[in-house]
Amino acid sequence: MTRILLIRHGETEWNKTKRIQGRLDAPLNDTGRAQAEAVANALASEDNITAVWSSDLQRAWHTAETIVKHHPHLTIKPEPRMRELSFGDWEGKYWPNLTEEEEKIANQWRLDATSTTLPGGESMEELADRVRGVVEDVCEQYPDETVLITAHGGSIKAFVAVVMDLPLRMAWRLGTGNTSITELYIFPEGPFLERLNDTSHLAKENS
Repeated sequence: MTRILLIRHGETEWNKTKRIQGRLDAPLNDTGRAQAEAVANALASEDNITAVWSSDLQRAWHTAETIVKHHPHLTIKPEPRMRELSFGDWEGKYWPNLTEEEEKIANQWRLDATSTTLPGGESMEELADRVRGVVEDVCEQYPDETVLITAHGGSIKAFVAVVMDLPLRMAWRLGTGNTSITELYIFPEGPFLERLNDTSHLAKENS
C-alpha cells in the first residue's frame, strides 16, 4: 500500500485577482506564505513521510520548502509532470474579463473539460497522461511508504481522477483549495480516498 499526500500550493496574487496562471510562474503572496506555514504545521507530525516531490513551478516549490523545514532529513524532488494544466493563449488573462465568445468556451470547458481544449492549451487527456506516469512511478518506487507531492489544482484533480478511475470530465468538479490536503491510499486491491480538499488547518490558524 502506498499512501500519497497531495498538497496544493498557497495563494498567489493571480489566484486572488482571478488571473489565469497555468504554466506561468507566479510566486506566493503574503497570504500564500501564511497558508504554507499553516499546512506545514499541520503536517509537522507526519514523521513517516519517505519522499517529497513537487511541481517545479515556484508556487508549489516554495510550499514544499516550507513543509520540509519540519522534516530536515527530506529533500525535494522536482517533478515537472505535476505542473498545472497549460491554459495556452489564455494564460495571463483575467477570468472576469473574457470576451463573450471566450466565456462560451470557458463554460463548455467547465461543464466537460474533455470536450473542449482551450486555445493553444493542453487537453485533459494530456494532463491525465503525464500525471498517470507520476502515479505509476510513485507506487513502483515507494511501496508501503508515504509520499508527499505539492502541485496545482488541475494536476491534483487529474491525479485523483486517474487513481480513483473517475471520468476525466468530472475532474474539474473536485475541490482543491489553496494548501488543501488530499490523502490517497493505493492498495493492491484498489485505491481509497481518505481525504479531499482538507483545509481545516487554515481555520485553526485563523482562530
